[in-house]
Amino acid sequence: MEIPIIVLAAGTSSRLGRPKQLLPWHNKTLIEHTVQLALFSEIGQVYVITGAHNAQIEEKITDFPVTCVFNPHYAAGMSTSIIAGLKKVLSDMPGLEAVILCLCDQPYLTSDILCQLVSTYKSTKQPLVHCSYTKLLTGPPSLIDKIYFPKLLALSGDAGGKKLFLQYPDDVAVVDFPRGVTDIDTWLDYKALE
Repeated sequence: MEIPIIVLAAGTSSRLGRPKQLLPWHNKTLIEHTVQLALFSEIGQVYVITGAHNAQIEEKITDFPVTCVFNPHYAAGMSTSIIAGLKKVLSDMPGLEAVILCLCDQPYLTSDILCQLVSTYKSTKQPLVHCSYTKLLTGPPSLIDKIYFPKLLALSGDAGGKKLFLQYPDDVAVVDFPRGVTDIDTWLDYKALE
């Protein structure tokens, strides 16, 4: 079963003051890091959704076998990138069973975490799988079954996939990813990471 990975990389990084996707991390940029681990997982095709700074970001990953999708409505929030990505994936693979939504600002994300999403999906048969950072805190990356695609396509504003996980808790399985709590929103976040 091929499950495509949608990497959401369209944000403006307004709180950081520069494109977080291009921040150096382990001798590469964060977007290269995320794309490489997504490809290494061999779960499915990788789609990178760009918006702000799209030319700079796409230049960094031009040599990778990924599909870049430009979201012209990126300023209206994360939902527009999810919708742009899902529409493209569905046009390429109409019989799609599920997708993985992945951010590009989680430096400790690994291929293994992505693979665990898929194995948990298969073993539990739950249509929603995402990550548990702490007892009370959960978040991406997330796997979403096709039965929830209409809900994803109906998202608006800055809402992401997490909205579904809160609305339908009985359909959720989780993968432990304690280091997923670390993401980069501000320059202080990045300096603490270094």
